[in-house]
Amino acid sequence: MYYDSFSNLIANINLGYKILLPSIIVYNTTLTQRVLSLLLKLGYIYSFVVLNSKQVQIFLKYNEYNSPALRSIQRISKPGNRIFLSYKNLKNFTKNSNLNNNYQVGVFSTSKGILTGFEALELKVGGELLFLVN
Repeated sequence: MYYDSFSNLIANINLGYKILLPSIIVYNTTLTQRVLSLLLKLGYIYSFVVLNSKQVQIFLKYNEYNSPALRSIQRISKPGNRIFLSYKNLKNFTKNSNLNNNYQVGVFSTSKGILTGFEALELKVGGELLFLVN
């Protein structure tokens, strides 16, 4: 049986925000920590703490009206269907991500690490589109 801890992370964050949980606990991997560091930098989560070698606690962020800081997080590239964008395609993707006031941030796995689409453009690298954050 295959366990996809990354899909579990995305699903748990979505569910945690939908039912207004103050924090959630997910499986600890290097990818999880790198993605959480990026979400923290972007202001979508309040903080995260590594509890032990197997668990990470994520403190979800809400505004003063108890509205989630993150509206949606959608996994794009999946184990059976990987989605890669070259640097050229990434330019078009970042232009179109701001359409209709639906500002989305693409998160990519690149040779330079886990980056947003805009950071990948600055470094002129393409990569695997992991998920979209809105």
